[in-house]
Amino acid sequence: EDTAFNGLELTFCIKMNEVKDKALTQSGLQNFCTSTETIEYSEHILLPEEEEEEKQVRRWRKEKKTKEELEKEAAEDKALLQCWRHKKTSSKSVIWFPGRNDCFMHPHVAKSLFLKNGYDFFVINYGCSGLCRQRGWLRSAYFNSHNRKGDFEIYNNQIEAAINIIGSQNGYDKVIGYAHGVGAAILINYLIENGDQIFDGFIFNSPILEWTETGSKWLNEI
Repeated sequence: EDTAFNGLELTFCIKMNEVKDKALTQSGLQNFCTSTETIEYSEHILLPEEEEEEKQVRRWRKEKKTKEELEKEAAEDKALLQCWRHKKTSSKSVIWFPGRNDCFMHPHVAKSLFLKNGYDFFVINYGCSGLCRQRGWLRSAYFNSHNRKGDFEIYNNQIEAAINIIGSQNGYDKVIGYAHGVGAAILINYLIENGDQIFDGFIFNSPILEWTETGSKWLNEI
């Protein structure tokens, strides 16, 4: 009774439509991942840093792994950068950070919010996730929902490599980071280590930020 509000009416409104603009089929996504009259689509493989032979030998002895096993790990560390660039040079860009165990499936967002407004659009597929699985780089079922190291640190070099490619092709005046779900935690982890100098702003869509409290407990149970 002490917290009651006399005369206050709480109303919920639900908007419904046919969702035709958001319906996604495999062919629809494939069609989006192609060049058009105004947009050039491309992909770049992000390779892990090569180790010196002496360092590799130490790893073989310490971890008791064969050369073939280490090469398999290197393949699973590969990431993929998807690029949608305007053929007429743009001065602004968006870098999309997908959620954990996710891939880009939001062409309606990319088209309406970014491409139509002149932004070049980039998506990072972290190692062991997204299109990397489709490419056959993931060889161990144990890493289907995460990476072989079990933390987000392994993604920092992949993000840095993607940013270097993006910056080398065009000097953008504005760069926006767009993070979905656990992609927010992955992006923030990168920013803590490397700073936010290259970014001009951020969009967090349904961010999951307490991964150490919920995600790690879930992983320990499987």
